[in-house]
Parts: sequence; structure tokens; C-alpha cells
Amino acid sequence: MTDTAGVPLRLSSFIGRKKEMGELRRLLVHTRLLTMLGPGGAGKTRLATEFARSQSHRFADGQITIELVEVRDPALVPDAFARAAGIRLQAEDTIGTLVHRLISSEMLLVVDNCEHLTEAAATVVARLLAACPRLVVLATSRERLNLDGEVVWRLSPLALPQTADTSRTTYLPSWRSAVDSTGCRLPSSWLQREHPAFRRPRLWPVSTIVFAC
Repeated sequence: MTDTAGVPLRLSSFIGRKKEMGELRRLLVHTRLLTMLGPGGAGKTRLATEFARSQSHRFADGQITIELVEVRDPALVPDAFARAAGIRLQAEDTIGTLVHRLISSEMLLVVDNCEHLTEAAATVVARLLAACPRLVVLATSRERLNLDGEVVWRLSPLALPQTADTSRTTYLPSWRSAVDSTGCRLPSSWLQREHPAFRRPRLWPVSTIVFAC
């Protein structure tokens, strides 16, 4: 298996989560089941994917990502695991087939978006962890799986960058550049007639110019 087999391709750069990556590495040394909790849009999927990519050296048999976001029927959760593992669905006992395939594997399983299928996902994860001693599971969810040995780690959304003084209004060098920045093209004569305050000052608040446009 190649180093990053089973990990979705990266479509853009990944920045801003160095601290969180370090915490995941530290926690997964001491547990085989880590559930990353966070609100929608917090970046759970992206962080889990990048973490799996960074751990290619640790797991001899690589990583598998099981994406549950499109699965609606709890009965189909084992099938999602099997497809991610490259198993053809021929046996009635899909979980048993998974165990047989993975029982000796040293592998990281990323189980993504469990929140709408927590019970079904937990059933598969519990059986795999019990039967496959070298498997490690990183789950992402809005709710915990409630399994023995589960470590829950909460991810907060990235904070917006702050300026030195957020209470001050942003200024542009002149009213003309402010008007241009909004995409407006208004003659100065109209501005001065309709808005007498415009007398070509040296600096004007952006919010004032946008209102005028």
C-alpha cells in the first residue's frame, strides 16, 4: 500500500493547525479511538485528512478514510467501511468480512462525519477495535460514539485574524480610491451635489463611501 493510499487528495494548501496536529499525535499514542468533536464548518474533515497524511510513516499498512456524509441508512454503514477498504460486498456478514481482512493490519481508520449515524458507526468501530489489535480509529463527529476507551477531543473553528486596533475605522487614501474600490464610477460633481460632505477630504471612512454608492 502506498504511503497515502486511502487518503483524499489535497486540493489546496493546509495552514493554521500546527498546534492541533501536535495534540492529535500526542493523544493517539495513548488511545486507539479518538473522536474529534466540533460544530459544522470547524474543519474536522480537513484536519483529520491532513493528520492521516502526516502519519503515513507510523502505520505500516497505511490509512483508510470512511466517508459517511452521504450515507443515510444506518444499515449501510458497514458497506461504507467495506468499500473504503476495497472489499467486494459478497458476504452477508460485512463486518465479519472486514474483521477477516483487517485483523492483522497496522492501520489508521479515519471515520468521517459520524454524527447522523453514531450508533451504527460505533457498532462497526467497536467490533473492529476488539478484533484487530493494531487498528487505530480517528472519528470526526458532532457527537461522541460512547464507546469504552474513547478519548474525546474538541476542535474549535479557526479564529479570524485580528488587527492591532479593531475598534478603528479602516480608511483609504482618498474618496476617489474608496469609490473605485467598491466598483462604483460616480462623477465628483454628482457626489458633491448629492452629498455635500464630500469636499475631496484627505481621508474618508470606507463605510461612508460605500453608503454613498
